[in-house]
Amino acid sequence: MRLAGYLIKLLIVTLYVDLSRYAEKPVQSLRAQFQFWLDKAMWHRPSVLVFDNLEKLLGPELEVLGSSYCSSAC
Repeated sequence: MRLAGYLIKLLIVTLYVDLSRYAEKPVQSLRAQFQFWLDKAMWHRPSVLVFDNLEKLLGPELEVLGSSYCSSAC
């Protein structure tokens, strides 16, 4: 990137996390782990956090299950 005649290099740290490894962990330990990743990203800023396989933690969407699920669970 050029800015006012100066060449500026941006060194951005990328933190990649495969969340499928944490699918069976309890919520409290996940909360602490997310805080650790956020602290690490803030320390190395500018940085990018990449969360792969996030769907493994969140479970299926309710829209995919259809209206029969909502009628029995709601």
